[in-house]
Amino acid sequence: MAELAERLFAKSVIADTGCRRWTGAHTPKGYGQITVSGKIRPVHVLAHEVWIGSVPDGYEVDHVHARGCRYRDCIEPSHLEAVTHAENVRRATELKTHCPKDHEYTPDNTKWKTKQGYRYRVCRRCFNDDRNARRTVLRG
Repeated sequence: MAELAERLFAKSVIADTGCRRWTGAHTPKGYGQITVSGKIRPVHVLAHEVWIGSVPDGYEVDHVHARGCRYRDCIEPSHLEAVTHAENVRRATELKTHCPKDHEYTPDNTKWKTKQGYRYRVCRRCFNDDRNARRTVLRG
């Protein structure tokens, strides 16, 4: 573990936000990754294992925004927490205030849907625009 900790420190730098940013390889979504014993592993999970402890079964490592974390490649132990997938998604959803087309998520502009047991929100304006466009195409 000491050797792995040294590797993590050697390939990271401290950002202005206090995040310890990974400077090695990244996934297309911005998560840091490293090869350990022939397997590619996410560095934030390894950082949790090295400095905090193992991640319990059924849990994943969250970059805690409330503690100042802003980056997916952060390995700062004080910014990491093992949480359930549902909690991780809840926290991420809480941070999004606008839909991809930049309409604000307000109570009046938010529609809740369920798909395969997962509840998610959609922008009511985009939902209505898409529905109207489909109807126009079908009417020809």
